[in-house]
This record gives sequence, C-alpha cells and structure tokens, in this order.
Amino acid sequence: MCGNAIIERVHKLAEASKLQKDIGIHTLRHSIATHLLQSGMTLEEVSQFLGHSSLESTQIYTHLANA
Repeated sequence: MCGNAIIERVHKLAEASKLQKDIGIHTLRHSIATHLLQSGMTLEEVSQFLGHSSLESTQIYTHLANA
C-alpha cells in the first residue's frame, strides 16, 4: 500500500468515526512515537525508528503525560 492510499484510508476512517480533530500522517507519527516510548523504547531508539537525525526532532513528536 502506498503512502497516499494510507493517508486516504486514515482520512476516511476519521471521517466515519466523526472525530473532531483532523487526522493526518503526522498525527500518526506523534502517536506512534509516544506509544513506543511508553512501551519502553529509549528516545534514541524511537529517533532511529522515525529516521530523525537529532533527538530534539524526536522530542517534538513525543507527548508523555506527567505522572
């Protein structure tokens, strides 16, 4: 499945579920980065997974709730 087909499918699913937020590929990248960290991956591993050259870029994508 190519990137455009994935994006189109995500948009259709978001529309069908009547989500108020606009969902796109970057929303998915933010979600996966956060979930990977919560699951025990290090920031360095997540950074490599996302293809980032710096940890600062990866930190933009991670959203951890304060405990």
